[in-house]
Amino acid sequence: TSRVNGVQHFFTADGLTSLLSRETAASVNKRKQAALNSDPETGQAIPFLEPLPELEYYAVKFEFLNARENPQVVGEERLPWNNNYFKGNDPSAWRTGVPNYEKIRVKNIYDRIDLLYYGSEGQMEYDLIVAPFTDPQQIVIACQGADFLEINSQGELEIHTPFGTMTHGR
Repeated sequence: TSRVNGVQHFFTADGLTSLLSRETAASVNKRKQAALNSDPETGQAIPFLEPLPELEYYAVKFEFLNARENPQVVGEERLPWNNNYFKGNDPSAWRTGVPNYEKIRVKNIYDRIDLLYYGSEGQMEYDLIVAPFTDPQQIVIACQGADFLEINSQGELEIHTPFGTMTHGR
């Protein structure tokens, strides 16, 4: 998993799910109303009255069709920290010391084609690395959750969703 510019990305052996979020309209209105509840002397909002933002979510899934069923997934360029996940009351389900990496490589997602995920300039990106004399026509990506897709004037893929437009670079 990775969080980049407020988008949570979930990586799997056969694709990527991007979870978009935004504050609900009702939450925006509640917070505006709370801002009106201010200290009469200073005019400052009273912090304990300001509600936390309420978010809504939307998922877009990118799936590599006809990919290998169990490709090898490896982390590359280990980062110096670990994460811990304490979910629920059962310590046997907790995960501690989970390593972090700069990149994730899915080896041979297709015959002689690797998929590499990484961050660049505040964006999540991916490359498909095609070995010489390999047919790139094997690569087929399905997108679920988009209203529509288009290529912009810079040759980038624009994914239009109810939450706005995501862009995948060339």
